[in-house]
Amino acid sequence: MSLDDACDISGIGSEWDNDWHIAALFIIIGTSALGVFLPIISQTSRGLGSGLGVPVFAIQLGQFFGSGVIISTAFIHLFPAAYSALTNPCLGAFSDRYGAWASLIAMATVFTMHSVEWWLVEAWLSRTGH
Repeated sequence: MSLDDACDISGIGSEWDNDWHIAALFIIIGTSALGVFLPIISQTSRGLGSGLGVPVFAIQLGQFFGSGVIISTAFIHLFPAAYSALTNPCLGAFSDRYGAWASLIAMATVFTMHSVEWWLVEAWLSRTGH
């Protein structure tokens, strides 16, 4: 079998369940909104004295847990597919020159995420005087 025959995608079908994909979209939006707005509401609500009484440590723990879930989900579900796609011989010279594109992109992304988070936290702390 030649490389042209192996790279031909004309006969490949797709089995998508649109109902579940649409439901998943709204579930992700809802849980993301809950994760974003719950700490904000708990710190700004004046219902029980100063906020809802949620300790700052609990908020930070939730933020770090959320970041870890996002990064681990990306590595578990997306990295293997990205690695196989970026090392596919159908890409030709792109994958032949450097075989670790997926690892490089993943490492650069994690570094960028942490750098931006650090920069934003430092900017916030300097602005609020902490």
